[in-house]
Amino acid sequence: MEIYAAFVAYRKHGGLKELLFAQPLDSYYMALPGAVQQLGEGIESTLQRALEQHSLAAKDATHIGTISGHTPDGRAQITHLFAGELAAEAPSRSARTQLTWMDKTRARLHHAFMPAGLVDTTLPYLEAEGHW
Repeated sequence: MEIYAAFVAYRKHGGLKELLFAQPLDSYYMALPGAVQQLGEGIESTLQRALEQHSLAAKDATHIGTISGHTPDGRAQITHLFAGELAAEAPSRSARTQLTWMDKTRARLHHAFMPAGLVDTTLPYLEAEGHW
């Protein structure tokens, strides 16, 4: 089983709520900025490492939910979702990742490039809970 920490960063842009998505430079998949928990690592430490890997800094990240699902290759996955404000504007690119803000309409156009669990479970959860 894989345990994942994901950061839900959102902003208002042009009257629409946008989420920040990350796409590793060596992959065609887009997801929420995050990382897989390493052996012996606490989930908050995993989140902090993920933010650093994406060149992001957050203010007051709060745990907003836990989602069960599967990785793109079929392994069981638990995703801990955290939300908070970014301490600074997100860069468009980090050393490993392309970062993109998307509203719901634009995100739907990119569903083919997102893991099924994100599309089928996580994004609907965020919408139902009022985070998107």
